[in-house]
Amino acid sequence: MNISIVTPYTNTPELMRNFLNITIPIVEKYNYELVLVKDDKCSIEMMNEIEELIKDKPNIKNITDKIVQGCSIVNNRGVDNASHELILFINNDVFLKDDTAELLKEKLLSDNQIGIVQALLLYPNTNLVQSTGHVFGEYFNTHALINRDYHDAIVQEEALRQGLTNACCMMKKATFYQFGGYDEKFYNAWEGLELSIRVGADGYKLVYYPTAVAYHIQGSSRERIFRNQSYQDAYFWLKSKPILKVDFHLLIMKQLMALNNFDINYDYHIINCSGYSFDQWQPLLDLLKGHNEQHIITIYNKNDRIKLEEKIALDILYSYPRVIYLTDNYSQIKGNRYVFSQKNSKNDIIIDISGNVIPVE
Repeated sequence: MNISIVTPYTNTPELMRNFLNITIPIVEKYNYELVLVKDDKCSIEMMNEIEELIKDKPNIKNITDKIVQGCSIVNNRGVDNASHELILFINNDVFLKDDTAELLKEKLLSDNQIGIVQALLLYPNTNLVQSTGHVFGEYFNTHALINRDYHDAIVQEEALRQGLTNACCMMKKATFYQFGGYDEKFYNAWEGLELSIRVGADGYKLVYYPTAVAYHIQGSSRERIFRNQSYQDAYFWLKSKPILKVDFHLLIMKQLMALNNFDINYDYHIINCSGYSFDQWQPLLDLLKGHNEQHIITIYNKNDRIKLEEKIALDILYSYPRVIYLTDNYSQIKGNRYVFSQKNSKNDIIIDISGNVIPVE
């Protein structure tokens, strides 16, 4: 089986030029097919540049004959125009490594029960994890292990997920049509994740495969101006909530139990520095046999850096022998080097909603 790469694009000329300059040599080397589909309007300059870059390249299709809007519609149309039986969905802000598609293909075809396989996605500017698939809570989801060092054992471990991102994933065309493709009510969010959830709920395996690696800028390929996302959020949870299980805490517990200095029976003091309430963290707290909920530190943005000196009386903090910090992402709090050094925090642990577990150094 050969591969058709399906990629929607909109008016992002520099990004598109970089994408094509990286992707075209891979397409030509492996005799893949690249199906580009124009999403809404593009400038004449951009269209001319694309045509110049793909001129005399028979393995590349540029679908421009209809005005369509929205990632679901555009991706569905790309599959309809694909010639091969394996479909690799990648956004035009994803840069493949030379062997990414071959490795995904090898994994997908290794087991008939695999429905979709996703690559390890890294941020190109930091080389840290952008996505290893999705984990879920009560009406929230996130990419698993965001910002983790990709060398870490938990990142390098192949895993089954309940949902995968379509930024870089592969499935058989027959499977795509079996499940009706992308739901076209989704415009600029959720479409690939929602399809993968349906595929997984039907018994197929959704595999995160870290051997295959790609780089994802994230968010640069989608147009969010023309359609508010809030109705799509509600529609996603209406469809997906009945078939999803809360699982973010299972990824956390797996790592906690592997730590040499973690004692599940110890009475840890819990300091909630996240944007999520204790109720939303409850599936994890229920698994910790000893814990003492002590403080809530208010933040107003999930990207806020947490300065412990501004949020808690340090003499109180220093009185806690062992602390678990709950965060939106561990990077928000990890920089409190002075406080941690003064506290002697070698038994403290940072946990975030993406499933990261980071011992305080």
